[in-house]
Amino acid sequence: MKLLEERPVALPEVKELLEKRKKEGIKTRKLEEKIKEATPAPALTVESTPEEQKQAEAPKEEAGELSYEQQNTLDYAEKFAKMSVKNAAELDKKLREIGALTEKQTVAIINILPKKPEELKAILAKDKIELDEEQIKTVIKLAKEYQK
Repeated sequence: MKLLEERPVALPEVKELLEKRKKEGIKTRKLEEKIKEATPAPALTVESTPEEQKQAEAPKEEAGELSYEQQNTLDYAEKFAKMSVKNAAELDKKLREIGALTEKQTVAIINILPKKPEELKAILAKDKIELDEEQIKTVIKLAKEYQK
């Protein structure tokens, strides 16, 4: 599998992406089954090339099925995602308007939705970012608005 891009992703978006991939995998399997049923068995046995053997042995996740790790991630996201993708995007936009937060920090805030200033400070402590009291109140207020 080739890495195309790397960016912080909030749990609601992770959940949506993996659910979409899982649905595509189900559609792919059903289509493959229909093709297999409609195709008569060949009368002759043909040896496959090494390239064809390699493709046949490729991981299932390339066909749209979720790998073990992806399924565990989906289970986690389903359990802990606290809002819809739309609300997460709205909250991300509002948090960025504050100005002092990076994308990584806004994603952490969206995933955790801190209820107290101490929780927010703990999230930001790793990056040694300090917000003034007004900014902290704004972030906590926004987080409370988006909690279920």
